[in-house]
Amino acid sequence: MVNTRTAAPTSRTDVASKTARRVADAAVSVVAREGFDLLSVRSVAREAGVSGGAVQHHFATRADLLLAAFAQTVESISARLAATELDGKVHEVLHRLCEQALPLDEERRREAIVWVTLSAAAASHPDLAAAHRRGLVAFTDLVADIIDSSHRGGEVPESVDPRAAAAVLVAVVDGLTLQGIVEESTDLDAVLRAALTAVLR
Repeated sequence: MVNTRTAAPTSRTDVASKTARRVADAAVSVVAREGFDLLSVRSVAREAGVSGGAVQHHFATRADLLLAAFAQTVESISARLAATELDGKVHEVLHRLCEQALPLDEERRREAIVWVTLSAAAASHPDLAAAHRRGLVAFTDLVADIIDSSHRGGEVPESVDPRAAAAVLVAVVDGLTLQGIVEESTDLDAVLRAALTAVLR
């Protein structure tokens, strides 16, 4: 039984935050299933099971919904990256890390579709472009730091530039993300391992 004297009441802020997240999740689902063009206040409201007014209370415009869907996707990917085990040989650490962004299961495929779809839209949406850039920079920084640390252990030659190698790996992952969506027969793991071998020697 809940002790009503000590249980914290649910505040309006908590409820609003949960509703905003629910709406953002719905925006992700709409983009992943139906595409960028069909994202609207109405489609998101229907997906979230809330009114159009509730959607607009949190995200006033379609552009806000696009940014919310993208931010939600980046947050989910970032959480997986942060939870990835970073102990071990550098090749395997980077392999585990890069796998988190590839469409290797239903959840990652859903996120990959949103990432690719909204990345393409970023060309005409400055806020999306800025969010896309932040996501890539954070991923590149993480990979570069791991490669830089591996120099000290002698796993990677000093001639390998951490920033350049990281940029190449992130570009490979970005390309494989698209390829994995449109060409499911591609052996993403094999290509990723080949790329790691090529950039770390």
